[in-house]
Amino acid sequence: MVGIVIASHGVFCEGLKSSTEMIGGTIAQCTAVALQPGEDPDAYGERLCKAVDQMDDGHGVLMLIDLRGGTPFNRSIMLTREKHIMLTVGANLPMLLSVALGRHEDSTLEELAALAEKEAKESIGTICFNRQ
Repeated sequence: MVGIVIASHGVFCEGLKSSTEMIGGTIAQCTAVALQPGEDPDAYGERLCKAVDQMDDGHGVLMLIDLRGGTPFNRSIMLTREKHIMLTVGANLPMLLSVALGRHEDSTLEELAALAEKEAKESIGTICFNRQ
């Protein structure tokens, strides 16, 4: 099964995983790797690498990243050279919930990455109520 690694600045990723599990139940083969304030980027990169290795059973790992250009993103990009991973940026609750509930033993990494991106785009919107 494709593994999932959620990476973020601070504990956002841990909260995202916890909220998803509150709604959809325990997520197998999924972990969160939070960048701590003041943490050395190299040390964080090593923790990300270990998490990817732990979540990868040979089918690859989908990484859900909070923000393009930050340390979690930059360190994850570096892993794409040597690991079977794909990154989806802009991690949010609907995205993780959709991936977690839509993932099956025969799901491919590419299918899950496309699902994550689709859900992210569809979940963002503005609701305006007319007051008269």
